[in-house]
Amino acid sequence: MNFERLSPLEMMSLANLERVHTSILAWILGEDSPLPLRQRANIVAALSGIDPVASPTGTRSVMEYEHIDLLVTVVHAGGMQNLAIEAKLRSNEHSNQLAEYDDILEKNKISPCAKVLLTLDGTLPERNEMWNPISYERLEEVIRREYEAAGKADIYIQDFLQLLERLGWLVRNLDRPECASLCFRSVVQDQDAVDRDPEDAPGLFRYVKRMRLGKILQECWMRRLCARALALRELLPEHWGAMVGETNGAAFLNVENLTRYPGFGVGLQIQGRALKMFSYPVLGPGTDATEEQQTEAATILAEMMVKAEIPGTPTTPRNRGFRSIAIGTAPEERDLAAWGPLVANAITKVVD
Repeated sequence: MNFERLSPLEMMSLANLERVHTSILAWILGEDSPLPLRQRANIVAALSGIDPVASPTGTRSVMEYEHIDLLVTVVHAGGMQNLAIEAKLRSNEHSNQLAEYDDILEKNKISPCAKVLLTLDGTLPERNEMWNPISYERLEEVIRREYEAAGKADIYIQDFLQLLERLGWLVRNLDRPECASLCFRSVVQDQDAVDRDPEDAPGLFRYVKRMRLGKILQECWMRRLCARALALRELLPEHWGAMVGETNGAAFLNVENLTRYPGFGVGLQIQGRALKMFSYPVLGPGTDATEEQQTEAATILAEMMVKAEIPGTPTTPRNRGFRSIAIGTAPEERDLAAWGPLVANAITKVVD
């Protein structure tokens, strides 16, 4: 895969990646599309996970439908087939976002309506199983099939397919340690850091950095790490959960329990190369920990350290009372085969 030059569409997307994606998708699926009606209806059906309508009479697309990124409608003799799309790339699903969109669709009587959460790696929605996860790679596959079936050449659709193809390549190749390592370095290091990497690394490195994809690719890799580590450990016991997020521009993986100590969270955090046992008071937004909460968090962490036979001195408390102790350092190379057992062992120390 050649990453040396950005396409015009990729250049435009530097300003607002998700918005450009949904805009071009709205154009491809709407009434101004160069694709024939049959192909547009087939794309909507494939993304919806339902059979295409027999005799479509038209399609229309609406951007930012009451905050929903895209609403596409296929009109046919028997009525309408709707598809709501929420696209995520540099950001993640937040709060009750999808539930709020459900309410909007119900209030406006948009029915029947399939719902798609479009993400880089097809991540399952955190809080709403009514939204079907679709990856950008799957989107590329569906559009390319119908584009080729139409037998028409369009430079803008070709640009979009190239963009989607590159995103799909990045996700597929995160299992390659050299590719994953570049994605992590793109956030924290300069171009000079790739001198020791393969000959094709500079173009890939610049692409990830220019498109500001490092953080979200890190999160994709963390999800793979989590799946591998939990499989090695044979999953988590009741009341324990795992989540991937980001702070200070870098991804992290938390394996935590919010019920073992009422009012406090405990667990394992992986960020950068550090594996850390932690405890913290569960607080509301914008709230700092009291002195008593900080003391209790320190006491809880000390108990966990004794039980796991971990020596050392924890970090000083932050404003929100987060305390941690390093319990391991992962290899510099982002090799899932090496990281998985290491994290699985660290999870065992924290959970058991």
